[in-house]
Amino acid sequence: MSAVKDHAGYYPGATDMTLKLLFDPTTGKIYGAQGVGKKGVDKRIDILATAIKGNLTVFDLPELEFTYAPPFGSAKDPVNMLGYAALNLIEGLSDNIQWYQLEDELDKGKKFLDVRTSGEFPERSTQSRHHPHPPKRTTGTLGRTGQESSLHR
Repeated sequence: MSAVKDHAGYYPGATDMTLKLLFDPTTGKIYGAQGVGKKGVDKRIDILATAIKGNLTVFDLPELEFTYAPPFGSAKDPVNMLGYAALNLIEGLSDNIQWYQLEDELDKGKKFLDVRTSGEFPERSTQSRHHPHPPKRTTGTLGRTGQESSLHR
């Protein structure tokens, strides 16, 4: 899953978009995708549907070329970012758990650092709990984007 902007984030009017990619972790075959957002989701789902029809895999997604102009897209399109996220999982550079596994992981003693900002989730953000420094033994991070989570690893 990837939380991104519909076009260059520094350009006015960028809106949030969340995309989810379903794929085989061994072969990289793409099974499907889902997305939600105000703008640009249809474009990304069309691209991913074409990728499926063309027998592309997640290994191909980071290399796809798209038109770049700040009002319409980013230098690395959300589809590219989905590919990078999938490769990170396949190559073991990042790990994830599903929402239904969280309670079991906590019961096993795993610790998670919530790096969401108070604007994203006021009740649970790191800032609202007044932690000046992350715990010394964090085994997972929780954030809206992979970038936020990786910065706190």
